[in-house]
Amino acid sequence: MKKLPISSRPAAALRAWIEPLEARIAPANFDLTPFAGQGPFTLEVDPADSHIHIISGAAGEIFDQALNGPNDNLFVTGGGATDAFIIANSAGGNVAFTGTLSVTIPGPINVTAPAGTGLDLVLNSTGANITYSTSILLGTSAAHFTAARNINFTNGSLLSASVGDIMLSANQGVGQNGTFAGISLDATNLATTGVGKIQFTSTGGNVSSNNAGISMVNGSVISSTSNLPTAGTIDLLGKGGAGLANNQGIFMAGASTQITSASGAISVTGFGAGNGAGNNVGVLLSNGARIVSTGSGVNAATITVTGTGGGGNDFNHGVLLDGSGLDPRITSIDGNIQVTGTALATPIGQGSRGISIEQGGQILASG
Repeated sequence: MKKLPISSRPAAALRAWIEPLEARIAPANFDLTPFAGQGPFTLEVDPADSHIHIISGAAGEIFDQALNGPNDNLFVTGGGATDAFIIANSAGGNVAFTGTLSVTIPGPINVTAPAGTGLDLVLNSTGANITYSTSILLGTSAAHFTAARNINFTNGSLLSASVGDIMLSANQGVGQNGTFAGISLDATNLATTGVGKIQFTSTGGNVSSNNAGISMVNGSVISSTSNLPTAGTIDLLGKGGAGLANNQGIFMAGASTQITSASGAISVTGFGAGNGAGNNVGVLLSNGARIVSTGSGVNAATITVTGTGGGGNDFNHGVLLDGSGLDPRITSIDGNIQVTGTALATPIGQGSRGISIEQGGQILASG
């Protein structure tokens, strides 16, 4: 057997040669800790051999995995607090696994290209944020995104599942400093087409104003489309951050912005927060935003909206439908609608109501 001339290699070259080999031997787990501070790290397909590899911004290729098994998994951990992890495409295509892709790191995670998984897509930024700017059809797999700070879905992005759940959690540990919405959807489509549920739990930032727990704008849609009694539910819990004003629990704005379901129950719960000028509403629908049950008959989706206003001077309603030119609505054909609003018991100023419907806002049941 021919011997490898290991002893003649410089230590740095030897390390660079051994580490990718170790990844091939034990492909299921990869620790970025030895490369802390050498990011960003990019997960993509190597155009040269169609392997999955990770490229370090400073160290080059640090991981290589040939996918050829029925349960290919990759679990990535470690790294530095400021090292971003990027899921990207290349000339070799998009990354795809028959099993699970799980990334748990302290730095930010950026999903810029589709990542296919046979089981779960698990992303956990333990100290920063997740930014999603692509389209992924999960099918039977599930998505679990957790961020210590916030989760942003950028303009035009899509995330859809059928059997698996879409579970998002943001800013649920020690409150993060800053001005931000906990979960932000901008012209985004999140959907379940089967039994998979959609669940958000989020809290906004704690500096200044405009720290919504959940923000949906510019035609963003969250939908459950199955007509079956086992259809996936939609459950949103948003808490405004401890800033000054406009810290809604849940904020929805725009003529095409909707939460809609045919059969799966819709539950929207928001808590306003703040202690400044006001408008810290629990659940706010404005400029044509809607929550809609589209189904009919005994399986029609029910709608439950619960809002609690925060502190501040004025207009800290529990639930507010504010038309401002376009009519926001909560509507149903046959499903029950329940709206419960609570204003601050002892407001500093005035004008805070449990439920306020203004300038063309409507709650309609047509069945």
